[in-house]
Amino acid sequence: MTMTIDLPAEVERAYQDEAKARGVSLEAVVSRVLVSNRPESRLVPVSSEIHFVEEHGVKVLDSGYPIEARIVDETIEALRRELGTLR
Repeated sequence: MTMTIDLPAEVERAYQDEAKARGVSLEAVVSRVLVSNRPESRLVPVSSEIHFVEEHGVKVLDSGYPIEARIVDETIEALRRELGTLR
């Protein structure tokens, strides 16, 4: 990927100095920094097969990613409200 990034002059100089000290290109230094500090993806990977695992006797979809605690709490609360109205 090619991109243009506007940096303050002192930041640009710092990366240029780092590249020179390591004997590599400026692009290599910046690429290393970006790759090593990339954000975690919150997207579930697309898979050609659906994978279920059994947990506590119930088959559940295994996405490979943890579910945020907030989502679990909201789901449990919604189920409690729904079950409360059925009694």
